[in-house]
Amino acid sequence: RKVVVGSVALATSIAMYGSPLVVV
Repeated sequence: RKVVVGSVALATSIAMYGSPLVVV
C-alpha cells in the first residue's frame, strides 16, 4: 500500500511540475 501511495504522490508531483511546462 505504501508503494501505491508513493506512486500516486509521484504522479501528482509530476503533474504539478509538468502542467506548467506544457502550458508554457
